[in-house]
Amino acid sequence: MASDGGMWTKAVEFVAGLVGGAVGTAAGQPLDTVRVRMQINPTLSFMETNRQLVRHEGFAGYLKGMASPLYAIAFQNAITFAAYNTAVRQVRQMDDIIQTQEQTQNEALPPLPLGAVFTCGLAAGFANTLVVVPIELVKIQLQLQKKAGHTLWGGPFTVASKIIKKEGLWGLYRGFGVTVFRDVPSYGAYFWMYEWCRDLFQPGCRVDDSDGPIQVFAAGGLAGVLSWVVVYPADVMKSRIQGEPGKYSSMLQCGKLLLKEEGIGVFFHALAPTLVRAFVVNSFIFVGYEYTVRLAKAFSGL
Repeated sequence: MASDGGMWTKAVEFVAGLVGGAVGTAAGQPLDTVRVRMQINPTLSFMETNRQLVRHEGFAGYLKGMASPLYAIAFQNAITFAAYNTAVRQVRQMDDIIQTQEQTQNEALPPLPLGAVFTCGLAAGFANTLVVVPIELVKIQLQLQKKAGHTLWGGPFTVASKIIKKEGLWGLYRGFGVTVFRDVPSYGAYFWMYEWCRDLFQPGCRVDDSDGPIQVFAAGGLAGVLSWVVVYPADVMKSRIQGEPGKYSSMLQCGKLLLKEEGIGVFFHALAPTLVRAFVVNSFIFVGYEYTVRLAKAFSGL
């Protein structure tokens, strides 16, 4: 994914992350709304959640909270990919993979070992957490609004200002610990799976980008699925902590209470629609990212 790290390259990577994040967010918002509501109300099935949403709020209910993530998650995605590529460059330098500027211009860099890809993904996951906690907190609050003839809390900036007024600036980071627990290993698995699938579908493509959009789409989707499978219970706890303020004092207390009151199944409720959404969203994210980078390279003659 990363090349020599020049300013043009870094700018392209950032813009590509924006594009991928925006496209993926738009594609996955309806299923994300259903996922959050099922996690908060685990007695409802996927079909019943959809029926109630359409009956009480219309099809527009699927798009609640979209304004915030559409621009904010696009920015978050740009930060994540920039952090990942920065980590890749640091690993290459530490391993003396890059020898001279002249060589990097004329020779294709060898692909990063998958173990190093996983490590770089961990770094990207932590960077992602710093940006995503306030975004997801506001989004969840907006998604949980009920139809009452008017908007209960207003738009994302109104929600954020009310949280700050009530809980202080740190209130926007409610659920920070559980989000770190979710995102750091998740992004390690995410980038590892993507690169592994690329090699599987088109051997050698990590050197010359010879894989096509179908392979990128499939690799991105499978990466998204794996990244959610490994951390889904943590995401359930995060949704509860951010969606029900004041009820849980910590991730550990939340986990114990959920296990006691609702059983082990609560940690996997709404997993199926989440995985479908993960495949769709991350397929579009990687296609948007990869082809923005490739078009920029073709345009610049790199």
